[in-house]
Amino acid sequence: MKKPGNGLARNFLALSSVAFAGLLHAGDVPTVSDVSMLQPQGSRLVTVSYRLTGAPGIVTLDVQTNFTTAAGATGWASIGGANITHVTGDAYRLVQNDESGLKKIYWAAEKSWPDHRIDAPDKIRAVVRAVSTNTPPDYMVCNLIDGTRFYYDTVEQLPGGIDSDDYRKHLFVMRKIHAKGRTFRMCTATSQAGYEWHDTPHLVGFTHDYYMGVFEITQWQWYYAMNKATGVSANAKDPSFKKGEMLPVENFIPADIGLWQGTLPGPTKTEDGEYIDNWTVVGDRCFVAQMRTLTGLGEKLHSPTEAQWEFACRAGTHTSFNDGTDYTNDVEVMASTLTNIARYAVNSMVDNGNGTVTTNGTVRVGSYRPNAWGLYDMHGNVAEWCRDHRGWNDMTSYKDATKVYVDPVGPAEADGGAYISTHYSIRGGGWRNSAMDCQSGHRGGSDNCWAMQKDGRTTVIGGRLSFTIFEE
Repeated sequence: MKKPGNGLARNFLALSSVAFAGLLHAGDVPTVSDVSMLQPQGSRLVTVSYRLTGAPGIVTLDVQTNFTTAAGATGWASIGGANITHVTGDAYRLVQNDESGLKKIYWAAEKSWPDHRIDAPDKIRAVVRAVSTNTPPDYMVCNLIDGTRFYYDTVEQLPGGIDSDDYRKHLFVMRKIHAKGRTFRMCTATSQAGYEWHDTPHLVGFTHDYYMGVFEITQWQWYYAMNKATGVSANAKDPSFKKGEMLPVENFIPADIGLWQGTLPGPTKTEDGEYIDNWTVVGDRCFVAQMRTLTGLGEKLHSPTEAQWEFACRAGTHTSFNDGTDYTNDVEVMASTLTNIARYAVNSMVDNGNGTVTTNGTVRVGSYRPNAWGLYDMHGNVAEWCRDHRGWNDMTSYKDATKVYVDPVGPAEADGGAYISTHYSIRGGGWRNSAMDCQSGHRGGSDNCWAMQKDGRTTVIGGRLSFTIFEE
């Protein structure tokens, strides 16, 4: 039989199925059994039935067909996530166990996998997988309107496709970053062009995976979340909102997103020299607090740490930019390098030919090519706030080149020993910044007055959110 996508026959009546259970802790395992796949004669609506026992689990669906290679070897291959859309029922979400009955998944095959036929019932199967909430799939989508949450194994499975406006409005999409047990060298290497004195290279290790926002926070998401609690309509706060709803939100300071609370203590230093941050506590009226409620994700949702941000930005690369290229002082070379991955000072300006230049500013999030892990605009568009405190001259906590700093949250003290309550790191560079400022390892930061005051708001800084996955 040919590989998927090459004219498979249409009538698949009673079909083969496979169940997988996601393992985490013995005795607390979501277990799938009794899987069946049925398509009534003359219909292309496929019903997948399964039983879920043990712990509740996040259930996903794959559909596979068998194939034979030219050498005669046989196997199973997925038809691809893009062909398994238009799915309803008990799939792609957290499903509660129910030993008394079968769960149902409905797949409208004619809408996502048309013109394919099945030669025999044993040549297609459903693969139903259930995993613990502590080991979720790679993509998480939160509906900000009704609080529902869905999970997908691949970006191709997202209903409507990642380019849909919905993922920049009421559907908040995040990508899982497989960081647990991983180590990387953070900041720009001293040997690289573009290194600056506040980019102190150091080793970082992670004890948890985490999700990172696929896109920068959009204006729609910001105004919807911030006005939801007051009952104000989503476009009442800013007359330009409707025009710019797909653009990244800007003009906010750390207090707006939930980073500065005035009287809260900063990170505390332990006896072994590590820092513990108070990241679970935010003000009631800030953006993070509203998003915790709208998504149902709670206190593990926050701005990313610098380490989380850079690890996600790099996506496994060690170069200046996450497409595998390095920084150079040659402006023309940089313009050619960044044209596909970043909105920055060069391509955000238009020469009018009469001695004037028009500034176009930001663009719709996701307009440039994503990195290898599916994250957009990690370079440029708007620079992004991180939740680490920082001082321009205080990098003493990262000076040991032989040490692995585990889950670092930034320095807690300024040069004189005073706690820095309003110094925050800024990453990624924005539309007004140079190529140097947009590097994966480049560190920007705020000073006290600029971070706190209203006149410190700027159109070049925005942000995105992260969600840390803890094993409970």
